Amino acid sequence: MHGEVQFINSAIKRKYWIVGTKTAIRTEVRSCVTCAKISSELSKQIMAYLPAAKVNPLRAFFTGGKDFAGPFLIIPRRDRGVKAIRMHVFAFVCFTTEDIHLERVRDLRTQISIEVLKRFIARRGKPNEIFSDCGTNFIGANNS
Repeated sequence: MHGEVQFINSAIKRKYWIVGTKTAIRTEVRSCVTCAKISSELSKQIMAYLPAAKVNPLRAFFTGGKDFAGPFLIIPRRDRGVKAIRMHVFAFVCFTTEDIHLERVRDLRTQISIEVLKRFIARRGKPNEIFSDCGTNFIGANNS
């Protein structure tokens, strides 16, 4: 039986009356690992303030982030002799609505990244801010 001293003491005293049980139980509870886990206090996480883009109601994809995933091997058809194609996924995430926009991409060149961004803007509208992981494809676009 695991728990605090009063709980164990009252459970024992339901059937037996033993003198000095409280001190004996206290020493056992202090040395028991399970009892220490049960009676320990949980740490409280200090929450940071949410960014304004996640709190204020804005249109979808007004503020968001982008990242690449992959490569994935995709088989176009289930025929014999068809080779798998390496594809990447370009993911845009809206910070306000938490929507996800996915685009299929053949490779990670800078020119293709710019084209994907133009397709995204044509479909979803121009975002105010895009947060990125500083991938080399967009850094190359900034330099050119």
